[in-house]
Amino acid sequence: MWELLNNPVFLVFAPATIIPVVAIIAHCWTKARRDAQDYTLKMEMIQRGMSAEEIVAVLEAARKHRRKSDCRRSREENASESVDFIQR
Repeated sequence: MWELLNNPVFLVFAPATIIPVVAIIAHCWTKARRDAQDYTLKMEMIQRGMSAEEIVAVLEAARKHRRKSDCRRSREENASESVDFIQR
């Protein structure tokens, strides 16, 4: 074990491999959670007797809301990073 931690090749390639793998897993997990939420929402709307057009309208509104919140969140993160950089 200690031999690996002293090996410079391992120290370079281990993080270069682990970080992308973790990012891919996180992306897939997030997509699976969103798909599960969409499925649950669709089933609830079907049980309420909503028409296909109404269901499509609700799903489109939810997608637009997600995009707006994602953009807003990224803008807020960028703004806070800029303020931190300026304060240094």
